Amino acid sequence: MGAMDMRIPINLILTLFFVFFAEAKTYYFFEPPKNWECIDPKALSPSVEVGFLGKGKAQYFPTINLASEEVDSTLSQYVKDVKKIHKLDKNTSFRDLGKLKTKAGPAQLLELTTKTKFGVVKMFQAILVKNKKAIVLTAAMQKDEFIDMHKIFIQAFRSLTFTNNLTDPIQDPKKQQTLKLAISDLENLTDPIQAQKKLKTIQKMVQNNYQELGLHWQLLLLNEAQAKLANKMKKNERTAK
Repeated sequence: MGAMDMRIPINLILTLFFVFFAEAKTYYFFEPPKNWECIDPKALSPSVEVGFLGKGKAQYFPTINLASEEVDSTLSQYVKDVKKIHKLDKNTSFRDLGKLKTKAGPAQLLELTTKTKFGVVKMFQAILVKNKKAIVLTAAMQKDEFIDMHKIFIQAFRSLTFTNNLTDPIQDPKKQQTLKLAISDLENLTDPIQAQKKLKTIQKMVQNNYQELGLHWQLLLLNEAQAKLANKMKKNERTAK
C-alpha cells in the first residue's frame, strides 16, 4: 500500500469506525505493531474490518488487516477453499506453513509471494475458524523487508483474542475495575451533553492508560461505549415521545 493518505489518527477513526460497528456478543481483536496507524475504513474492502499501516523503506508500506465472514465449515475445509482462490492467481505462489498457536486457538499459517506494480510482495495469512466465524489476518511487506518484518507479524498474529467482554483481557485488576466503573457511569447518564463529556474522558483514559492491548482493542472498546450510548439515547428519545 503506497498512499500515505490511507493513514488516519485515532480521534477521526473513532467517528468513521463507529459507522461499521455494532454491539456484539463476542469480540475478537489482535495487537498490531506498536506505533502503526489505522487505515481509513473507507479504503478497506467490505470484508475487511480493520487495517493498520506501518512505515516502509520504499513505496510499498507494510500493512496488516483483519477480515471475517460467517462460515459453516471447519478450519481445514475453509483453508482448502482459500488455497483454491490463491491457485487461480497466476502472479501468486503460496506455501502452507502449518499451524500457528494464537490466544484464540490454532490457526493455519500461509506464506504468499505475489508480483505487484511495487515489486515482489511477501504476505502471511493466519486463518482461524471459531464460533462459525472465519478470521483471516493478512500481513504484507516488500520482499526485501521480509527478514525485518516476519517476526513482528507472527507476534501480531499470535495475539489474536476472542472475548465476551472487552474489559476481561485487562490483566491489572485495578485498571480493569477503573474502566468498568467509568463505562458504568457513562451508561447511567441521561443528559446528552454530560454523556459526551464522559465519553471524551474515557477516550483519553483508554488512549493514555490502556495501550498494552493495542490499538485494535482500544478502537473496539471505545466504539462499544459509543454504541451503547447511542442506543440508550435513542431509547430515551422514544420514551420521551
